[in-house]
Amino acid sequence: MQREDEWNEFKKTTGELNEAMVLESGGIDNSSHYDLATTLTKQSV
Repeated sequence: MQREDEWNEFKKTTGELNEAMVLESGGIDNSSHYDLATTLTKQSV
């Protein structure tokens, strides 16, 4: 259960980072930032 809580917290934090990067890059069509974040997320599972 503890581990699941940590994972949910991590996903939440990562989601906020993705949002910030999308905003910073000027929109969703610049997907390189998002793809990088997604790749990093998948690797740490």
